[in-house]
Amino acid sequence: MLEAIPAIWDVAALVLGLLLAVRGAVKVFSEVPDFLKDWWDQFRHRPFRVRTTTMKVIISESQTQVVKLRTIRTHERRDKLDLDPVPVYGPGLRTEDQEAPLNASQYSLPGRSAVVPWEKRKRFEISFLPDEELEPHRDHSVVLSFIMEAKIDVLYKDVFFEAVQPLGSERFVMEIYFAPGWKLKERAGKAGQVFPVDHKGNKKQELLEPRACVKYYRDVDFHDGRGDIDFIRAIINKPPQDDNIRVEWDWEKQKHS
Repeated sequence: MLEAIPAIWDVAALVLGLLLAVRGAVKVFSEVPDFLKDWWDQFRHRPFRVRTTTMKVIISESQTQVVKLRTIRTHERRDKLDLDPVPVYGPGLRTEDQEAPLNASQYSLPGRSAVVPWEKRKRFEISFLPDEELEPHRDHSVVLSFIMEAKIDVLYKDVFFEAVQPLGSERFVMEIYFAPGWKLKERAGKAGQVFPVDHKGNKKQELLEPRACVKYYRDVDFHDGRGDIDFIRAIINKPPQDDNIRVEWDWEKQKHS
């Protein structure tokens, strides 16, 4: 019996060694894709890559606030970023779209945002002070916030919100907070639908679970003076890289009794 103990320990050590080897291999292989993505970005002379974006769209009767939080992987030092065009709205044809009027209170963290000319239109440019500059080979969190000064019946004549690339290679989340008194209606048995949209404004095939899902929340009070509101949350894993992402929903104005 005593002679069998060393053999048992040998087997246990072998099993433990194999488990450690498997764990190490899994860790290595899980890290390789990021390394390859960084290399591929630099091969194509791309100075950075957006990994994830979380967007909040906060709707009021007379304005809409948009807040974007991005995780950005940089490959070189950056003193500026210009990722976002000024949003547009219109009848559907991009050539007829109009830029949304903006409130002067847009901001970024870190840095300072300004609206600058861009390809016959305008976009947001974020500038960083020397001690704020984005260092290379790191992930950085960058926030942009702006307010569109337009009423619901102007911005949401067609009920959707479209997010413009870049939105992230890994994950994109859009949360849409309804104006007080506006209530969610189910759309084809769902809280909302997610569609890729090409650069001409053409809607493509709906993104479905598990790649994309839309969750809804009713009558939530955030104690911010707006009272009970409804909101939806769209989650898209591995978002399309060339198309914009449009979230559509149905709602109705609650009648006062």
